[in-house]
Amino acid sequence: MKIGNFEVNIISDGTFKLDGGGMYGIVPKALWEKRTPADAQNRITLGMNCLLVQTGKKNYLIETGIGSGYTEKFKSIYDIHGGNRLIPGLAKLGVIPEEIHGVIVTHLHFDHAGGCTICGVDGKPVPAFPKAKYFIQKQEWHDAMHPNELTDGSYLDEKFLPIKSRKSLELIKGDAKIDKGIQVQLTGGHTKGHQIVWIESEGKKACFLGDFIPTTNHLKLAWVMAYDSYPIELVNLKRSILAKLVEEKCYCFWYHDPNIAVSCLGLDTKGNAVVKAI
Repeated sequence: MKIGNFEVNIISDGTFKLDGGGMYGIVPKALWEKRTPADAQNRITLGMNCLLVQTGKKNYLIETGIGSGYTEKFKSIYDIHGGNRLIPGLAKLGVIPEEIHGVIVTHLHFDHAGGCTICGVDGKPVPAFPKAKYFIQKQEWHDAMHPNELTDGSYLDEKFLPIKSRKSLELIKGDAKIDKGIQVQLTGGHTKGHQIVWIESEGKKACFLGDFIPTTNHLKLAWVMAYDSYPIELVNLKRSILAKLVEEKCYCFWYHDPNIAVSCLGLDTKGNAVVKAI
């Protein structure tokens, strides 16, 4: 699709599964299961919808998917189908890894940053996009390097440490302009260093929401994840972000939604944000 002068393509890295209760937090299963059926292990299917933004001068990748190189046990726990589709997906669009100028990662959990690295010729992980700068919040990098008992399982340092060793890392502190028409906003909420990405060209606007609002089923203010480290902070900002998305008629990119990767938003009769067809 086009956003002003920018060419934008969604590239799926496949699907995986997480516990439904984890994805919907305090929302009773009787409510969320109507929207997202669970399997026998209470897991629900999630997408991994990465985004390629081509400005005409540079190519930016937002999110890198779950990546590959996991054990069979790990793949079974998360029922991973994919993890090796991002680079072939880029190839179908005529883009090779060396032609990616920047990689913007909303946060460093393995299902978003797993594709930051690939296995090198010596068997060790190396940056998957060797000429790119990886734009990550300084706070997120710190927290990923110093996980606690609750976050340790979400950060796999072999997926992002090689970025620093190859001097590909660009640490950001707060809101920042990446390029003309591409900005990041520090949201916190899911993690302290979580960021979303705003895209604007020729008066057209879009937002890549990462895990701030992971699927269209999480539009309701109280529908947040048990995985969110700072849920009250998230809800407070979510209210104003949703209002902006509706008012400015933004395209919304949903990273984890397996059915709707992009939509606009409107309001229902009660004034709540709802999906609106493009």
